[in-house]
Amino acid sequence: MSVMLDGTLLADLPVTRPDTFKVNVPHAGHLQVGYFNDYYESEARLIEFRNMRLNRRECQFITDVTIPSEKGGGWAPAPRIGTLFSDLPGTVRPCGPGRLTFTVRGQIAQGKKPILRVTQKGAVLLNQQIAAAPSTIELEVSGEPLQMQLLNPYAREIADRNLHLRNLSWVSAR
Repeated sequence: MSVMLDGTLLADLPVTRPDTFKVNVPHAGHLQVGYFNDYYESEARLIEFRNMRLNRRECQFITDVTIPSEKGGGWAPAPRIGTLFSDLPGTVRPCGPGRLTFTVRGQIAQGKKPILRVTQKGAVLLNQQIAAAPSTIELEVSGEPLQMQLLNPYAREIADRNLHLRNLSWVSAR
């Protein structure tokens, strides 16, 4: 934890356990308390897909995608990138029948590749392990919505280092 007054370092204190610190503040000014040793590490299995295209002249780019964000998944419409992080399925709505093409890559966790399942009207179109290196997938689809699902989600927090200040008080110097 670092304490600065008007840009000058007053104290650089190691925090390894709950503790009380006293810092002499010599005059009034802009006081800053900073924690510059934050750390977070996790391991997660996920699938990222991007560049969804349909071989139809009137609607080449797939933009109607919904991925539940409740458990960390998401869809970014501007770059057209989706992430499956949990077993909650995402929905892709093509504008009609055709060949759907997209790029996919997986993040391996616990030594296992993520498994992607794509279904349409209950029929399984794809059930495949996804490698870490990007690859292209092509599927013949109807105009009905597709469900994309990560079948073997996994996530665990390895480390999370934070600093919590409970009380900051001023004692006049005499």
